[in-house]
Amino acid sequence: MIQKHKSLKELNKYLGLVDPNESKALTNLGHKDKQMLLLYLQGEEPKEIVEQLGCSIARFRKVVKSDLGQTVIDDYFRFCDQEFSTLYQLSVSAVRDALKSDDIDIRLKAADKFLRAHGKYDKRTSEETTAEDVVRRILEMKKGSVRMIEETKRIVKE
Repeated sequence: MIQKHKSLKELNKYLGLVDPNESKALTNLGHKDKQMLLLYLQGEEPKEIVEQLGCSIARFRKVVKSDLGQTVIDDYFRFCDQEFSTLYQLSVSAVRDALKSDDIDIRLKAADKFLRAHGKYDKRTSEETTAEDVVRRILEMKKGSVRMIEETKRIVKE
């Protein structure tokens, strides 16, 4: 005796028929699928991707939303996170070196970048004198004074 089924979906499953409205899970990614994901991760618009590769938007969505597609996307972002953590140390070192530079402008730019990165920067909208401006003037005056003293010493020795 045939069992009663609750839905057409269950009946089709029982009979081994495929529902045309139900998408089948991807079991592997083809060459075009991988190209789609690569272009997607590079920031291309879906419309441009499907036009470039000659596939449907439905196929694009299926690939991107599939478990395999999501695995590729997650792996890519994990790789990016690792790369950024590696570069973070180099960036901190570069700012540290710049803060110790003999060049006043380089030191001030490094301080500016550091303060901005840590949210300690108060951007001024008016033409007010900033602390950086004051420090720059003091350092320039000091540098000028040292030059004048050295020039005076040289003249006196002659």
